[in-house]
Amino acid sequence: WVVAGFSCPPARHGANAAAVMMKGSEGTFLPVLTNQPPGTTTAMEVAIIAVHDHSADAETYFEDAVKAARGSGKLDTTVVVAPAFPDQFCTSNMWAKGGWAKVSQVSLALTWTGGLWMFGMRSDG
Repeated sequence: WVVAGFSCPPARHGANAAAVMMKGSEGTFLPVLTNQPPGTTTAMEVAIIAVHDHSADAETYFEDAVKAARGSGKLDTTVVVAPAFPDQFCTSNMWAKGGWAKVSQVSLALTWTGGLWMFGMRSDG
């Protein structure tokens, strides 16, 4: 059993990284991977939200969801979003380096100690 864990920036999918800024919580963001640029104007027919398990490996879940969309022949009209729930320090600039959108304001990723997000616990910060 190999636990990949969270990596900032993403180890394999840096080009798909986007920082979702949190409303009402200045200076924080949720790291996500997506196959479509934020704000895309292409008509999407399907949305897949791939939530990772205790392994904290959003990249593998993202890959599997993209493969499923590709296998259905609908990748061009499917948006895949894989949120990451980090347990370590990460800034929006670090996460989105080489990703979809360059961020104008440096923000800190929401973090959860010990995978507590799985139990509905609030983030650490």
